[in-house]
Amino acid sequence: MTLQYKKGAFRELEWTYPDYRSKENRDYLQEVRALYTRQLKSLSSSIHPSI
Repeated sequence: MTLQYKKGAFRELEWTYPDYRSKENRDYLQEVRALYTRQLKSLSSSIHPSI
């Protein structure tokens, strides 16, 4: 594990590689996570429309 998602953000660990520590990388991962979350919610509502 190189990053940890905690309290709404990706957090680096002491052994995180320098390229993973960059703000640009963490911003990109945050965008990907947001997209994935939206896709999961959409999938869930199509499978369970009453929830």
